Amino acid sequence: MNFNPLQSWQAEIKTKRDQLAAQHKETETAKAAAKARRETLKPSSGRSDFERLKNTFNNAYTPQEWMTSAGYDQRGNTFRHPNHKSGSFSASVKADANGVLRVNALSPNDPLYSAGQGAHDAFSTFCTLFHGGKTTRL
Repeated sequence: MNFNPLQSWQAEIKTKRDQLAAQHKETETAKAAAKARRETLKPSSGRSDFERLKNTFNNAYTPQEWMTSAGYDQRGNTFRHPNHKSGSFSASVKADANGVLRVNALSPNDPLYSAGQGAHDAFSTFCTLFHGGKTTRL
């Protein structure tokens, strides 16, 4: 009798594929919502001009958009840096308690890795990946 892993683990494979499809749908929904917000963009509130800019930016974009623009590979809600050597998807995007999408990268080789200093929102993701982390005079 030959062992056929595709047949033996058919239910588990289907479950994983369904999970990835659901995560992909969530990502696409978040992108569509961000695009809709951009089209009706109004200045956000905040204590300073910088905070208002950051809040408005985060309402208009998702971290996923900037990560895929920077060449990250995506699998569901997880991402792999384009220069990652092990091939693992070590960054994930999840909403925080306030509903803000944030990136948490576990690999120190990923520019979005923060060594436990907090996850990146869309603005921080953009600044880190496209401006070396600078937030002044972009």
